[in-house]
Amino acid sequence: MELSDEDREYLRLFAFVCELSFDVYLKKQMIEKLTDQLREERPPKKGKKKS
Repeated sequence: MELSDEDREYLRLFAFVCELSFDVYLKKQMIEKLTDQLREERPPKKGKKKS
């Protein structure tokens, strides 16, 4: 099956957006894991106000 240039460009752009989305997802997961580890190492002090 041969794709038109327009379809090929659309799929290329779609794949790029998917890669960017996955990159953002991985970064979010890493940030959440790091913040969880920091909270375990240094739990918030009692009486400290949350903002």
